[in-house]
Amino acid sequence: LDPKTPIFRKVFLEASAGTGKTFAIEHLVPRLLLESRSPVLDLSNILVVTFTRAATRELKSRIYQNLLAVQKALNSGVSSLPYVSYLLKQEPSCIQKAQKILEEALCFFQKAQVFTLHGFCLKILQEFSLESGFMLSFDDEQECSQKQKLKEYLKDVFRRGIDPSILSQAQLKAAFSLAGKNTETLMDLILSQLEGDKKLQPYESASQLHKRWNDAIRALPSIPSSELWHDYRIIAPRLASSEKRRKGVELFFSSIEKGGCSFDQWDEQLEIGSFFIEDIKFSKAYLSKDPSKRGLLHCGLFERLKEDFVPLYTQALDKHIALLQLASVCKAHYDKARADLLHFSPDDLVVYLKQALEKSPSFRRKLIERFKAVIIDEFQDTDLAQWDIFTRLFFSETSSLSALYLVGDPKQSIYAFRRADVYLYLKAAELLGEGSICYLNTNYRSHPALIEALNTFFSFQLPAKWMHLPMRSEGLEVRAVKSKPSYSSFLDGDDRGRMHFFVVEDDEGAGKKWPRESVEYETLFPAMAQEIVRLRKDKGCKLSQMAILVKDRFQAQRLQETFKSEYSIPCLMQKTFSPLESTAYEAMKDLLCAAARPQSLSALKRFLSGPFLGYPSHEIEGGLENSNLQKAKEFFLETE
Repeated sequence: LDPKTPIFRKVFLEASAGTGKTFAIEHLVPRLLLESRSPVLDLSNILVVTFTRAATRELKSRIYQNLLAVQKALNSGVSSLPYVSYLLKQEPSCIQKAQKILEEALCFFQKAQVFTLHGFCLKILQEFSLESGFMLSFDDEQECSQKQKLKEYLKDVFRRGIDPSILSQAQLKAAFSLAGKNTETLMDLILSQLEGDKKLQPYESASQLHKRWNDAIRALPSIPSSELWHDYRIIAPRLASSEKRRKGVELFFSSIEKGGCSFDQWDEQLEIGSFFIEDIKFSKAYLSKDPSKRGLLHCGLFERLKEDFVPLYTQALDKHIALLQLASVCKAHYDKARADLLHFSPDDLVVYLKQALEKSPSFRRKLIERFKAVIIDEFQDTDLAQWDIFTRLFFSETSSLSALYLVGDPKQSIYAFRRADVYLYLKAAELLGEGSICYLNTNYRSHPALIEALNTFFSFQLPAKWMHLPMRSEGLEVRAVKSKPSYSSFLDGDDRGRMHFFVVEDDEGAGKKWPRESVEYETLFPAMAQEIVRLRKDKGCKLSQMAILVKDRFQAQRLQETFKSEYSIPCLMQKTFSPLESTAYEAMKDLLCAAARPQSLSALKRFLSGPFLGYPSHEIEGGLENSNLQKAKEFFLETE
């Protein structure tokens, strides 16, 4: 906002959440228009790139609204914006020139170059179709997707059958279960692995895994099944008596006795879905007993079986590996489909533009000359292909940019969202130089007390660069942010502070899933419910002022059901919950059915027993001799 701040330069702008980066961008654009001299910029020369459609719509709208506000200020002669106030002090001819620039910008605002990254790639490929060799004419990147036709090509792979030596029947089922046993979802998952020119890592085929399994069996002595059962019953008597596990046990013991198994027998072992050896737990009492006194015929055998075969079984049934192998099988069909259909996914557009820039120096030159000022928002989400495009266009020696702004938050880059790479972010900062780095360090979104708590949390007894980066000798610096002036809050005087922590302890053998559902029901959910009740009672906080972030939609459903059934706390799941599954939908459906068919006793009973009225079943038994049913029928007949 300060007119003394030079804007025609290269700036690496670090901006944490809530520090006003969108506000900064919406004011940068009018300043670039009003203050440019040589060359003079218009909206077609200024490129603004962000990473989501929602952000693009918001940014475009805010830039337009701000241009209107600046125009209004120039016309009225009054403004609270420092750079506009400075302009109003200039000669009348300067003000008239500025008014003309803004009038033209607003009149031709459709020229504004504000895009998602994928939208930018599509726009450039279409505009320079001859130079890039991109001969499609879609209006929007979404229209490029012909997913349904692509899926039909992929389904051909399944119709023709998949070579079981690559993926066995059990492994196919494992991949299918990852998609919730839904064919369309499976096709979407396969496409997600193939789009964007991804490199698929090779994994061992089913025949190779079967060979390793048999090699491990042949490394064992030939032992009769009866002796294996004898030791199994001693080591795990409860498991050995399980009928559910018997089939898997007999298959495995038989293969040891015979010194191997066929491919089909191995696959049958996998189809069971769990390996009984993995369930064996060697208790402390068992391990502390002298091996010679355990009564075993083959001491140490089951420990060896667990060590050798559990990893093989786990690898063979890994759902994610099976999906990647399935994608590899489908790749040839996918490539043919793309050629036949001229299909380009959003990520394909990035790859296509990258390749076109590599191949054609003249195309690259035209693009470099096209833009004079560039603002890249959410720069921390940049991946390798996108970085290649940016460097060729905006970091080249022939670039004639008047201004370049890279805006982002490196702390968000560590999540590798959309294949983002924090090292690319840091490399860009180094390319621009230390003198180009600026910071937005005041948070305008959150309460000062929360900002103070977060600053303490991220700096307490820690060095400035505590966030570890494996590929660098030093970590990522986490900077404290300032806050806006304090203001009153219903949490004022709450001695519990703005951030609460509690520790939950569990066994090391809890597995990869954390928190376990038992921990949720016994600890996490009750703690949340108690805090909600406390805030409502002591602080007068409304439920609509509270939000709970969850790990996934399944945890959200468990939380919602628990809050409703055990604590009578109503809550609403955002986005992921279908209205068709809600109580409100069912209640409205019952009401409309009763209104449409008042002669139907079943429709009347469903409505009367539903959420609206909640009649118990004994009060709506029988037929129209029941006064409640008769009244309901008469009511709906009268309202027809």
